[in-house]
Amino acid sequence: MLRGEKIPFYDRAIIRKIYGQGFHLNGDLVPLYQMICYLDKYTNLSKEARIRIKWFDYFREHPNASKTCRHFDLSRKTFHKWKKVYDPENLYSLEDRSRASLERRTPDITPLQEERIRKLRKEHLCYSKFKIARIYENIYQEKISSWKAQKVIQKYKLYPNPKRTAKITRKRLAARKKKRITELKKKPKNGFLLCLDTVELRRQNLKRYIFTGIDFFSKVAFARMYKNANSYNATDFQSPLRSDLSGRDTTP
Repeated sequence: MLRGEKIPFYDRAIIRKIYGQGFHLNGDLVPLYQMICYLDKYTNLSKEARIRIKWFDYFREHPNASKTCRHFDLSRKTFHKWKKVYDPENLYSLEDRSRASLERRTPDITPLQEERIRKLRKEHLCYSKFKIARIYENIYQEKISSWKAQKVIQKYKLYPNPKRTAKITRKRLAARKKKRITELKKKPKNGFLLCLDTVELRRQNLKRYIFTGIDFFSKVAFARMYKNANSYNATDFQSPLRSDLSGRDTTP
């Protein structure tokens, strides 16, 4: 809390100096009630807001912005940003605010256009959105985009076969390529990145699997042969490989 803030508190020593000994209705119950109301008011503060309150509690005891920033390991820009909006009498001023733009996009399609497109689509369920847009222009002498027709069709689910369409949509969503780990930051360290592969050999009715591994940094290669290509053998292969590479010192 900053200096000069008016926050109710209950201090028995100060109350005794003002009102003397004994119980006093105004001197004891009223400040205590104010304190309880104040604490109850801020029970729903988020974790982030409570952390920011600690910043300004520390700043009140040590009125130095640089020292406060070093103590809590935060930038001066962040501290002064919250200092501008901080209101000691309203701790909810330290809550995160929405970063959404104040100027929201409004739908280009009007209710009248939506109702007309919906009516045309019900009459021609098998027509595409492009054909619906052309029919709309011919009837109402107003040009609309196929995008508007598509939005109305999706909103009201005006499909010839809704179950089949829903099934196709699920398949398309499932077939989307997932983001792979391709942005790995390679460290110049032994055993950090291993290139593994398995080679299958067949000779005289015998089958064997050769597990190979190459360290990306030191280029140290390692290989072992197993009867089966399973997870147990893969774990057995990697254990001595990593321990051997971590013990090596190949730095120049």
